[in-house]
Amino acid sequence: MKTKILRIVLFIIGILSGIGTVFIAITFPRYHCEMHGAYGCLSTGSKIYKTDYGDIEFAVKGEGQPVLLLHGAGGGYD
Repeated sequence: MKTKILRIVLFIIGILSGIGTVFIAITFPRYHCEMHGAYGCLSTGSKIYKTDYGDIEFAVKGEGQPVLLLHGAGGGYD
């Protein structure tokens, strides 16, 4: 009885693993392409201002009155 339950559990795990592998194989190429494009957009257009307290990355875009936006987490000008 335990052997039969173990076989069923292993079969279900195998099926789920197979479905997960197929899902990743289908979706990863598009994900990789999208992320490559996003990194390309983010890697252009910023400038770095060096201060005594560390580097500040910023971007200047658009026209009109300047607006300064700050956020609490580091990670770039995006």
